[in-house]
Amino acid sequence: MRGSPLVPLAAWLLVIVGCGSPDGDGDGFVSLGDASSTDGGGDGDGDPGDGDGDGDGDGDPVDPDQGSYAADISIDTVEINQAVGVTIAAGGQLLPENQWVAPLIGGRPGLLRVFWALEPEFVPRDILARVTLEHSDGTVDQFEQTKLISGPPDPGFVAGSFAVPLEADALRAGDSLIIGLFEADPGQAGTDADPPRLPGDGAAALAVVGGNMEVKVVILPANDPAIDGASYELPAALREVMETDLYNLYPVNEISVEVHAPVQITDCYDGNNILAQVSGYRNGEGADPNVYYHAIFPNSHEGSCWAGGMAWLVDDSTGADRVSYSVNHWGESPNNFTHELGHSNGREHSFEDGGYQPGSLGSPDCGRRSTWGWPVRAGRHPKANEWDFPAMQTLDNWLIAPTEGLLLADYCYGHDDYDLWGPALNDVMSYAYPYWISAYNYRHLAERISTLSSWDNAGAAATAGESLHGVFLADGSARWYVMRGQPVVHATPNSDARTARGRGQGRRWVAAVAAKITGEGEVGGVIVPLPADAVGRVAIDFDGRVFEVELAQVR
Repeated sequence: MRGSPLVPLAAWLLVIVGCGSPDGDGDGFVSLGDASSTDGGGDGDGDPGDGDGDGDGDGDPVDPDQGSYAADISIDTVEINQAVGVTIAAGGQLLPENQWVAPLIGGRPGLLRVFWALEPEFVPRDILARVTLEHSDGTVDQFEQTKLISGPPDPGFVAGSFAVPLEADALRAGDSLIIGLFEADPGQAGTDADPPRLPGDGAAALAVVGGNMEVKVVILPANDPAIDGASYELPAALREVMETDLYNLYPVNEISVEVHAPVQITDCYDGNNILAQVSGYRNGEGADPNVYYHAIFPNSHEGSCWAGGMAWLVDDSTGADRVSYSVNHWGESPNNFTHELGHSNGREHSFEDGGYQPGSLGSPDCGRRSTWGWPVRAGRHPKANEWDFPAMQTLDNWLIAPTEGLLLADYCYGHDDYDLWGPALNDVMSYAYPYWISAYNYRHLAERISTLSSWDNAGAAATAGESLHGVFLADGSARWYVMRGQPVVHATPNSDARTARGRGQGRRWVAAVAAKITGEGEVGGVIVPLPADAVGRVAIDFDGRVFEVELAQVR
């Protein structure tokens, strides 16, 4: 048996039976293992067994078409959920990848669900579902489940469909998929006409993102001595919650979280100043361009620091200033860690993003979600202390209801049936926590993470060029520093009012200046891409303000 990525077999079976679906008995999927062939050869007895892949028929994958296809039932919808439900087949037809709401990530756990449709003539009985994943290296993962089918499926329950818990290595780039529904009783007459098989013949190529999809974060436990003189030691339990939340919400197959030695950050009332100081650690320690730095303050700072967190809204260039901070809430209930990292990945607030889907009807701050969610890693939800809902304590085999289309008292306040669904989990880039992740932002995060991860794959740690950054502080001054890499500077209608001038090797140079934008969409500073030979003084005109910076003093 291939175990669930979340629980052992015995617990998985109990969870499925306990879901109380009206349309199936909830038997767990049985894995027939990995093998280099699907013929189930050897002794020829056809018995499923231990999945050892030795070809003796005692548990190796069988021919995907072995058995009698079930009559009066068809495959309707197939969904793979690795945080958000991605429908890969609807109405019995495979959907092209460009119609998926989000990508599938290789090397990441998930849940594959198969929903059926019944003909009027269907007689309630046991149906066997067989899911076959053929890998490009010639190996196979195959799963079988038998359920008593007596009515339509129910997407709100794990037991309301055939449901395969996928381990991290089950989905890989180059995979092909075959799904069939069979008569569980060998004596039951099946059908050869329009069999319940997906695809109709052969195997369907499954678009899976391959390679490394990794987020690298250095967490700085921080205190402002003017608020709390004690150094902040990040509790192990809090770190675990933060890592679980990051892995569950972001389209990754790996996370690297390093906890820095405690640091002091002053002037906590000034968010821009906090970010500038975090940048000082990131630059001074020579972080690679795809490494994020995030400072977290203890709950003693709540209400004293500027807002509950902040980040720069940055592009996908090697010169982006990937820094952020958050303040831990009382009760070890972190709220903004994954939210602020979203800004560091270029994600706007859901209510300020003109392309956000589903739209913001009625309650723009709520970040509605249109798909079922699925935690791929068990643990405690960051806001479990504030919502008394058992599933939030463990994130264990929990189908997280969408907020789009359900009967809600209000999109920001929760579901009408709290005992069944719990609180409404809205998108992480909204202001309506507790958070989950929308398919929209999951898809866009995947694009950014793929780009940053590719720098490791291509050996791009040696970043070309430098840029001068100026951060506008609350007292009207600016804080300057030079960092490796250069962001993309686009021409704007006021480009003439945003220029920098300097000298290098006896020549004059002029460069366009970009604005540093906060997660709130406000201008918080300037960025000047520096020529390779830039030395001496840089003069900057920016929206009517004039600055002069000696590079030797800020390098």
